[in-house]
Amino acid sequence: MAVDNRYMPPSDHVPDNISWKDVESHWGVVFPDDYKAFLDVYGPGTIANTLSITAPSPDGSREHFGGYVSLNVPMDAEMLAELECPFPAYPVPGGIIDIGATPDGDTLFYRTASTPADWHIVTWNRGGFLADAWTEHAMGLSAFLVALFSGQYDGWGGPDLWEVETVAFEHWELEQRKREQHAYDHIRLDPLR
Repeated sequence: MAVDNRYMPPSDHVPDNISWKDVESHWGVVFPDDYKAFLDVYGPGTIANTLSITAPSPDGSREHFGGYVSLNVPMDAEMLAELECPFPAYPVPGGIIDIGATPDGDTLFYRTASTPADWHIVTWNRGGFLADAWTEHAMGLSAFLVALFSGQYDGWGGPDLWEVETVAFEHWELEQRKREQHAYDHIRLDPLR
């Protein structure tokens, strides 16, 4: 299932050319087709200024695709234990891999399975009560996003993603240019700097 374009039209930005062969070789896993299709169409970036979707680094580097939009490699098992996560960290079978987050710290994961089609989305609600903050959704990324956008699931991520007619996707490079321009404008307008 792909994200329905009526909710989120692709941007004019040409997506990054992700070498899935290299990525999957480094990670030792085949990522789900809907996740790969999402990144092939949109690339890594942010939905509705609220939910950043990350791309896996082909070499374990956090600097790939702008640094902040590359996956944590690997997810820290100690951190998950502190958060009372009921799932192990990847590469343990059934382990979770983070694929996105909100500015408030809510985090989106894929829970791995023996076949990529069986990977499920797991959400962590930063404002929840530890173990109750974790939810597994028996669906992939695209179905989860459509459920958010259509109002079928409004328990995570913020109201900018719920029951919307359309949402904007902004590729990380455009976000980075805007941040740099904002910083430049701020310095230029502040004579004390």
